[in-house]
Amino acid sequence: MSTHWHLLCLDCQEETGHLNHGADQLLDIWRKKARAIAELVRCGGVDEMIICYGSELDPRFFAEHLDHQVVIRSEYGNMLRDCGQQFKCPTCDTLHDCRRKEGHEGEHSKVRDYDPSEELIPAT
Repeated sequence: MSTHWHLLCLDCQEETGHLNHGADQLLDIWRKKARAIAELVRCGGVDEMIICYGSELDPRFFAEHLDHQVVIRSEYGNMLRDCGQQFKCPTCDTLHDCRRKEGHEGEHSKVRDYDPSEELIPAT
């Protein structure tokens, strides 16, 4: 299934990038390159969209949201490390995607039980 992923600032509800099957690439960019891109923006070294893995990333996003809570979210609302397994809710009898952390023990749930921004701390 085709899934587009983007960087989302939880503090401001702003986003950038829409990479098809690109969650791991966005994780790599944010962890390893976010501070460098932000610094380039701050010193006037870049002000145009960055083409990365076939998608446009707004470099200003990196400068404006570097110290905010940023997550990687799919077009369907799943976070990068959500379990994602579909399950039938015993109460309402509808299908939901599990929001618990991947590899969890026990029942699936539509309630997230972890902080998805934990692993997206940019390198210093």
